Amino acid sequence: LCVLGVGQQRSFREWKGATQEYVEIITFLRRLLLCIDHLNYIYDINNEKPKAPVIRRFNINYNNDRKSVSNQLSKLTRERNRMITYATNAIKVNFSPGHMFKQLQTFFYYLRKQSLIPQIAVSNEYQRFLADFLIMLCPLAPHISEECWAGFKTVANEDLKNYYSFDKLLCQQKWPKSDLN
Repeated sequence: LCVLGVGQQRSFREWKGATQEYVEIITFLRRLLLCIDHLNYIYDINNEKPKAPVIRRFNINYNNDRKSVSNQLSKLTRERNRMITYATNAIKVNFSPGHMFKQLQTFFYYLRKQSLIPQIAVSNEYQRFLADFLIMLCPLAPHISEECWAGFKTVANEDLKNYYSFDKLLCQQKWPKSDLN
C-alpha cells in the first residue's frame, strides 16, 4: 500500500470510486508480479523434462536474432543507467518518492517488454537489471518487492552471486550504481 501513497493519483481522494483513482498503480503491481512469473516460466520451459511437461501459459517470442537481442540489451543498459541516476537523485537529493516511482515505472516499461524473449530473459544483464529494479523499488514497496525477490532468486543465474547476496533480504542488498561506460 506504500506504493499507493507515492503514486500520482488521477484526482482528489474520493473513496467511493477509489478503484478508478489508482488504476495505473494497481496495473503496475500486477505487471510486476507477472514479469517475475514470466521469468520463472521461461526457467521451467528451459528445464522441462519429458515426464513432466510444463503447461504452456504464455506466448514466448523465439523470433529474435543476435543483433536484435544485442540492441535490446543495449537499450535496457542505457535505460537502467538513466533510471538509477534519476531515481537516486529523486530520493537522496530532493526526497521525492513520487518522482522516484515515476522513474522506476518508466524503466519497468522497457524491462517488461523483454520478459518473454528467452534469449534476453536468461541473460545475466536482464536479470541484473531486474534485480536492480527490485532493490530500488524496495524502499517504496517493501512487501511486494520482497515477494518478487523471493520468486526471482529461485531462478536467478549463478553468475549474479557476484553482485547480490541471495541469502540476505532485498532491503539488505547494496544500492545499485550506474555503469560509467
